[in-house]
Amino acid sequence: MLSGVSATLLMLLSVFAYSQQRIIVGENIRIRLTKDYNYSFENTVIADPSYPEHLVGCVLTMCPDTVKNCTNTLIESTDGGKTWSSENIPWGANPWCVTLPNADIAVSYIYGLNYMLGIKSASRSNSIKSRQWTSELLLGSGYDHNMLLLDESRGPFEGHIYLIATQSLRADDHDPFVLVARSLDGGKTFEQRTFYQPFKNVDINAKTPVILENGTLAIPILLRGQFVQGESKADPFEDASNWLITSNDGGQTFSAPKFISSKSGDGYHSLTLNRSPKWRGRLYYTFNGKKDKGIYITHSDDNGESWTKTLKIDNSVIKTQEDIAAAAAVHEKNGTIGVLYLSRVQSNDHECYSLFFTTSTDGGNTFIDPVRVNSEDSCPDKTKAWYINAWPQGGDYCSLIAKPDGSFLAIWSDARTGSFKLYQSTITIK
Repeated sequence: MLSGVSATLLMLLSVFAYSQQRIIVGENIRIRLTKDYNYSFENTVIADPSYPEHLVGCVLTMCPDTVKNCTNTLIESTDGGKTWSSENIPWGANPWCVTLPNADIAVSYIYGLNYMLGIKSASRSNSIKSRQWTSELLLGSGYDHNMLLLDESRGPFEGHIYLIATQSLRADDHDPFVLVARSLDGGKTFEQRTFYQPFKNVDINAKTPVILENGTLAIPILLRGQFVQGESKADPFEDASNWLITSNDGGQTFSAPKFISSKSGDGYHSLTLNRSPKWRGRLYYTFNGKKDKGIYITHSDDNGESWTKTLKIDNSVIKTQEDIAAAAAVHEKNGTIGVLYLSRVQSNDHECYSLFFTTSTDGGNTFIDPVRVNSEDSCPDKTKAWYINAWPQGGDYCSLIAKPDGSFLAIWSDARTGSFKLYQSTITIK
């Protein structure tokens, strides 16, 4: 048995070793698309679970007048982001994509003034170049924040695809619900649909879901406002709150909502699963504050039944700064978690954004001081287009990928040149 002095010494050595870790940000490299759009923003990029060097992403590239006429671009890399190809997807906004077990790619998007939600799947025979876009599927009106999720677990629904969205854009409906549609045929149809209403008379928004190792579907829900009688729009809460709903039967029925945290802002929140041997099954929820600002994280070791006290992981003290949660990723081998987030700073009457990264190697108990990722400020000109006013930070999404070599790949939209372009940077922990 270790003596008290020895135990204390080991603890101090561990803290010292952790304090010596450094975040090293690589060169900011622009991802050049086949067609050089003036604006490339709101990207979601994922790694193929069966081939991690295969990266697939969707980028919103043009909205000339309204969301009705937005177009997307598919980007793809087979070498871990060293080189990229791209092709246009001539529909929709709010793009989200996923790779399927048979190497197909499925893309969901909102079409037509945010009133139509569809999905397109792409089939390939022998090569990526031979892939053709097929089978549009419409799922009704009023949906927002549509997300695709592949079940990679060893559970009973392994290989199935979920389409998750919030029905919250109809002014005549004060009881929004979460749509959960499951495809049993590789994204061709989503015949199993559940319309789950976890709360009454409140404005809700579903956030990034995950599949637990036993196949349970876990969806975070943000409560952000109250519908008042006689008014068409919800009255925002002073502090929004985060909740979790779970389903162990493929999205047919759901648990009662489980409380995660309060004092939340309405940013891009991230639910992330740790699959490493040491912290296997640990769930992380990363979100931005509102009244207290900042970026916060909490974790759960019992599948979301209970959560730790929230931890602020950014070190900002600037009163004019407002942080917006962006993305989180975990390495499966060592359990290192990385968090990527945007900070908005008012500078000389101009709204600018910086991108920061921080990491934890002790399971999320402590985090290294954040390091800036973008080498130049992103300062969008809001007079150039209506959608820059809508998404001055470059969209609601940016991407963080945990690479097999232990590094992270950050992908974001950046207006350092005056218009939004897509950039990437490799981040290593030494």
